[in-house]
This record gives sequence, C-alpha cells and structure tokens, in this order.
Amino acid sequence: PLKKIIIFLVIIILLPVIVFSIFEISSLNNTERVIQSVYTKQLDAILFSVNQLSEDITNGWINKTEQATFPELNKDSQDLKWLFDETPIFTIAYLDSIGDKKAEVIIKKDSLLVQQEYSEENLREDIRQLTINNFDVLKRLFVYKQNNYRKITPVKSNRYNDATVLFFLSADSANNKVYALYFNSEKFVMNILAPKLQEIAENEFVLSVFDKKQNKRIYSTERSDTVITRQQKNLWLIPEYSLGITLKGSSIEDVIQSRITFTFIIIAVLVVVLIAAGILLIRNINNEVKLAQIKADFLSNVSHELRTPLALISMFAETLEMDRVKTDEKKKEYYKIISQETARLSKIVNKILNFSKMEAGKIKYNFEQCNLNEILLDISNVYSFHLKNNGFTFSIEYAEEKLLLNADKESISEAIINLIDNAVKYSKEKKEVKIKTGVEKEVGFVQVQDFGIGISKEEQTKIFEKFYRVSTGNVHNTKGTGLGLALVKHIVAAHNGRIEINSQSGKGSTFKLLFPLINENIGVNNV
Repeated sequence: PLKKIIIFLVIIILLPVIVFSIFEISSLNNTERVIQSVYTKQLDAILFSVNQLSEDITNGWINKTEQATFPELNKDSQDLKWLFDETPIFTIAYLDSIGDKKAEVIIKKDSLLVQQEYSEENLREDIRQLTINNFDVLKRLFVYKQNNYRKITPVKSNRYNDATVLFFLSADSANNKVYALYFNSEKFVMNILAPKLQEIAENEFVLSVFDKKQNKRIYSTERSDTVITRQQKNLWLIPEYSLGITLKGSSIEDVIQSRITFTFIIIAVLVVVLIAAGILLIRNINNEVKLAQIKADFLSNVSHELRTPLALISMFAETLEMDRVKTDEKKKEYYKIISQETARLSKIVNKILNFSKMEAGKIKYNFEQCNLNEILLDISNVYSFHLKNNGFTFSIEYAEEKLLLNADKESISEAIINLIDNAVKYSKEKKEVKIKTGVEKEVGFVQVQDFGIGISKEEQTKIFEKFYRVSTGNVHNTKGTGLGLALVKHIVAAHNGRIEINSQSGKGSTFKLLFPLINENIGVNNV
C-alpha cells in the first residue's frame, strides 16, 4: 500500500509540472522561430543594400583600372593616382591570360608597403597561387563575358590576412587580360561601408561587421562591445567578413531569453517545492506507517509480557485453591512464584505508566542528596539472588569515595534496574553481569556490562527511541516493551547527565550513566 501511495503522489506532483513545462517550452520555441524569421528577412534586405553599394563601388574601381592600363599601362594616369589615394586599393596586377605565369604588378607608393613582404616577387607568387587554387572559378569569368556580363569574383589573399583580391576580366572583347585588385578589407568597411550602415541603422538597429576567421568585431554602429549579435550573414565582397543585426537596447531576443530564464526558474522552484513537499509527505506517511507497526509490535510484546505472569499466577493460584498441593514446601514454592510474577507484572505496569507520564510531561522528580553507591547496594540486595538463581555471575565494584548526587533516588534506581534487566534478557551463552561505580573527570558514573548479543553501530543511535527494538540478530526471540531505554534516557536527561554506550554485535554491551556530583564545598559539578 505504501508503494502505491508513493507512486500516486509522484504522479500527482510531477504530471502538472511536466505538462506546464512542455507547454511553456513549446510556446517559447514558436516565438523564437518567429523572431528569427523576422530578423533574417530584415538582415537579407540590409545585406542586399550593402552588397549593391559594394558592387557599385567596385564597378567604379574596375572602370578606373582599365582606363589606367588599357591599351597600355600609364603609370602617370590620374585614374591610377585616384585609385591609390582615394580607395583602399594598394596593388593592381594583371595577367595576359589565366595561364600567364608572370603578372604585371603596380604597387602603391607607401612606406609601409615597400617592405619585403609586399615586394613584386611576393605579390606575383600570391597571384600565381590564387589562380591555381581558383582556376575553375576564374574560367567561369570567361563564360560570363561571352554572355556580355562582366562578373567580379572576390577571393581572400593567401599571403596577406588583411587583403581581399578582386578578379575580373577586361571589358574589351579582343582583350583577355585577367585583373587582380588588392584592397585592405578593414579599410573598405571603415571608410566605405560604415556611413551606409550608420544610415540604415538609425536609432533602430545595431549593425556590426565581424571577421569570422579572427573572431573579432571590425565595426559596429554602436560603440558598446557588450552588444550580442546572433543573426549574421556573409558579405559578398569580403567573404571572410559577416554582417550582423540586432535591435538597439533590449532586443526581442533578450526579452525572449529573459522570459525563458524566468520561466525555467519558476519551473525549477515549483519542481523543487513540489518534490520537497512530496518527500516530506512521503516521509511523514512512511514514519506514520512505521510508527503504526511499532505500536502494533509494542501491543503484541506488552500483551505477551502481561499474559505470561498472569497465566502463571492464575495457574498456581488455582492449584492452591483446589488444594491439590499436599506438602507445605511445595505450597511455599508456589506462593513464591506467584509473588515473583506479581512483582514482574507490577514492574511492567509501572514502566508503562511511567512512560505515559513521560510522554505527557507529568513525571515529577523528588531531588535530594543521595549516594550512588547506596542506591546500587539496595538494588544488589534485591536482585543478586534473582540473578544467581537464573544462572548469572553477578559482581559489583564500588567506588571508594562517596558518589553524592542531587537526584531522585527511585528514578535513578529504575534506570539502573532497566539496564540490568536488558543485560539479563539479551545474554545468551555467557551469563555474566558486571556493575561498577566510579568517578571520571569529577563526574560520577555507574556502569552495567553484559556479554550478550551486543548492538551494531548503526542501531546504537536509535535504541533510545520509544518503542524501538533492534531489528537484526535474534533480539526478537526475546520479548520486551521497547520502553526501557527511552525511560533511562529521560531520567538521565532530567538529572543533567549523559549516557555512553560501548557495544559490538556478538560481544556484549556496556552502558555507562554519568551524573554530576555534589561537591560539599563548591556545589554541583557539570557533566
């Protein structure tokens, strides 16, 4: 039944959470897809405008280049001067054909470009490699030319990270020259595209250009570096660069992300609360079931404990009443048994009554000065015969000094007797009980040791709980109420004392009750 209750509670708790989570996640995913679609269309429109501008600009470069180099190169041309001074172009090269191994190279006169890395030799080698690597692409330029369309093909330079190379063919049908314009990619973005991007963005968007290979932002219409751009597409003219778009301020993506985070936090908190409530509820149900079982075992044990002495008393009393016993010696034996069983019955009833008072908080202790040795001596006078009669070796080692306590004599006696009773009940082959009193760090103690079945480490923290009985070994072969040690704990606590236990399964147990002593000059010592 408990397992069914637990399964039912788990379903009741988790089912609404699962349904709610699925609904929220589905709703968020749909919203995000719509936003991404809107962004993509907006970015496509902006990208088209930027690419159109790039194409118009490069067509102007191409025309100026042809004017400066056809029908032959004019290094003093104003067009050539304009290309180097007003544009990001730093090198113009051309080949008579794709297979031409030696390109004509014109380098911008610049102190930074005359270094060895920008030498004519290095540039020719770069062009040669580019024509080899992009041979098929360059061949298609001739197909376009035959159809009266001049195609521009941008290619990333192999040698120069900051350069893009534009390949195109001469517009003259009789001229098959292949041109290559080297220009600085970053300068093109900053000097030419930036004003256009700023115009498009206005106060609505943040447009950014990224270098994908170096994973860095080249330009942004918003100066802040904290702007996160999720929608990006490649630029036509500079393939290694991408254009990104996001809304100014808190973007819709941020709002969606915030909502997703908030929703998941709510779901997580709800799940944690429900699980915690479920665990608490299941634990309480489990504890109640265990308590019900413990109470049932307690009633069974108490019934057995009461039934045995009552049966003996009834049997021997009936035998005496019917005058079936002929000798006085036998009668005395029967009377003694009846007396012993009556005392045993009285002890069980008193234990239950004391426990009931303890639970109700109605136990009253009469504290007075008493000697722990004298309390133990009184117990010995009553119990030594009983123990020896049951085959036990019984010994007491008294402390030499007086062990004066401020205590309820009857309660201390009851606590010690409970420990002795347990020692007797749970001793098997070796029937021996040792009791000792003494002083330890100015604290008085009484110690009861047996050599019985012992108690495991796991059980030692639980044995002082009400109704609890050790669940392993052969302890259940011995009947008991499960109240004795709970009463001992209550009595010791009421006297500001403490209990120490040293036990191993199969090797016996030692219980030590420690109480504060009365110092006649100082008062009561603390435990």
